[in-house]
Amino acid sequence: MNPPNLAPQPVLQPKKKNGCLIAVLVVVALGTLTIGGCFLLVVKGVSDKEAKAQAELESLISATPSSLRPDGKIKEQFQLFSDYTDVQRENAVAEFTGKIVEWQLTVYEVDRRDDRYRIQTSSGDNIGTFIDLYARSDEERSFIEALKTGDPITVRGILKGTTLFRSIEIEPAILVR
Repeated sequence: MNPPNLAPQPVLQPKKKNGCLIAVLVVVALGTLTIGGCFLLVVKGVSDKEAKAQAELESLISATPSSLRPDGKIKEQFQLFSDYTDVQRENAVAEFTGKIVEWQLTVYEVDRRDDRYRIQTSSGDNIGTFIDLYARSDEERSFIEALKTGDPITVRGILKGTTLFRSIEIEPAILVR
């Protein structure tokens, strides 16, 4: 009699499937869908914002401006070193945001930004402002691009709030001549 074969026998393992490749493909597909979805939301957000701005511009043409003036109480409230408190300024911003104004201001700086001009005005006789001004024609575009520091400009626009340094933001705005 022969002794039993006690040598270890190899265990046959089932053939491994490449699950890593499938996982990578799934992650890549989900990532692509996520990025594509975000891109569409951003594009839609931009187009919605542009549509809103265009509607606001159209409404400005025939709008009746409020009686709020850039050289009155608003200037006293927002000039640096004024006696007014932050709470009083916050209340004033809540009160005037959304109002339409027609103001003559003095240009300090003009910056072109895509389809609009960002105009900073000096705070000499009036409150300092930042205006997002939209040219409605080539003639207006030429006029805006020829402005120099100290030139007067009359705009009609919507008050949007204030900047960190208490300048009033007007957005959007159109030229009034």
